[in-house]
Amino acid sequence: MNRSVTLDILRGVAILLVVGRHYEYPGLAYRIGWCGVDLFFVLSGFLISGLLFKEYRCSGSLDLKRFWIRRGFKIYPAFYALMVFVVVDYVALGKLTRHIFSDLFFLQDYIPPIAEHGWSLGVEEKFYLVLPILLLILVRLGKNKSDPFKLIPYLFIAIFAGCLALRAHALLSGRLWYEIAQPAHLRMDGLFAGVTLGYYQEFRPDVFRRAGTLPLWILGLILLLPVPFFNLNTPMMLTLGLSTTLLGFATLLLWSVNQACPNWLLFSLIAWVGRYSYSIYLWNWVIRSKFRDPDSTWLVLSLPIYIALSIGVGWLMAYLVETPFLGLREKYFPASSRVLRAPIRSE
Repeated sequence: MNRSVTLDILRGVAILLVVGRHYEYPGLAYRIGWCGVDLFFVLSGFLISGLLFKEYRCSGSLDLKRFWIRRGFKIYPAFYALMVFVVVDYVALGKLTRHIFSDLFFLQDYIPPIAEHGWSLGVEEKFYLVLPILLLILVRLGKNKSDPFKLIPYLFIAIFAGCLALRAHALLSGRLWYEIAQPAHLRMDGLFAGVTLGYYQEFRPDVFRRAGTLPLWILGLILLLPVPFFNLNTPMMLTLGLSTTLLGFATLLLWSVNQACPNWLLFSLIAWVGRYSYSIYLWNWVIRSKFRDPDSTWLVLSLPIYIALSIGVGWLMAYLVETPFLGLREKYFPASSRVLRAPIRSE
């Protein structure tokens, strides 16, 4: 399948932000790196909804069973390969606890896991379950069979306002910062921002293209201004800040996919990194755990090694695990041939 270079570049930016955050060395990369996950959420909503919307436009129906099987081939082999390593490593160290069940069953966003970075995977896994069911309900209820998803923008507004209100309530209730920033029901707004963009691209392409011709990158950067100035664990960022961040990334996504991508070497390198972002995300935590050292001088000097190993090990595990299983997916559970002809969906 053809891939969208623009989307791979955005993935690359997101994973580099996350890698910088996980290094935990005080500086700009650590301060802003947390928002890489927010960019991933918007991208996931856009990509996954686009696959489902395109399937409906092509076939007039949604095959939920096939969708979940294909998602499983994408997510589970690479993830459980990491889990095998974690279990063996923690057994050898005598540190394995019952928290491993949080990892194994994608409950990381509610129950503290062993692999701390897995909370976002827990959020997305619930999204993969909820979104197809929601779209199928809209199909069954919709009177306009050519576009039964007209409620999507209004649903996003409701989810956006609801998540913001629930995060504010959690803050006032004395919840810890990660109990506000991580649970799926408090973070679905970012994913549904992407769903809304996916809806407009598939069913209102004229509006999508016209909006993308505006200089939205300026608005996007303005919306992202709080990120470098406020820590994630501050009241402002845990409430309104998360909302403006997802809107900023949604705006930048809308603008960027409507632009011609320059054929620059730097963009090609970032797009290559983005292509393997899932495995890099999974294994980056393992690499970082081996670099924990109180000596700040060592942390600075080891940064290039850490980045290279994170990308290199992620690529290797994608080559050994993720790519072969995606090949099996396409062999035994291919997407509709009409959907496969679309060039920008690569999930």
